[in-house]
Amino acid sequence: MNWSNRLLLDTNVILRLSEGMPVSSACREAVRNHPGQLVVSAVSAWEIGTLATRTSNTRQLFGGDARGWVQRFIENFRASALDLNWPTALAAASLPEPFHRDPADRLLVAQARADALILLTSDRNILAYADAGHVRALAC
Repeated sequence: MNWSNRLLLDTNVILRLSEGMPVSSACREAVRNHPGQLVVSAVSAWEIGTLATRTSNTRQLFGGDARGWVQRFIENFRASALDLNWPTALAAASLPEPFHRDPADRLLVAQARADALILLTSDRNILAYADAGHVRALAC
């Protein structure tokens, strides 16, 4: 597969970057060295929207405006938005096994595979899946 240098940010990485939380030096370097190559999935926007309604702490984190929060992140990090199309959604249902059943993770992995993106994540399940050769990922 011909991998691009575009970097798909997992939702946990988006949150950590936006809040100034620690990420690995490799992750920090990748984000710094790929301006304009960062990608935010509609899947992450959905996860953030869901988080923004869960508790008073998460509502406060997003200022009651998940849409504005995601848009500001995209602008601040010079990222591009990636819509989810139906072929990718279907591919998420039939990823090579074994992989866990978390729908958001499956959708992000399917998008990374479909668009030859490097998935930046701290999720151990996704990183193990990458170690098995099913997706390209960088530990954050």
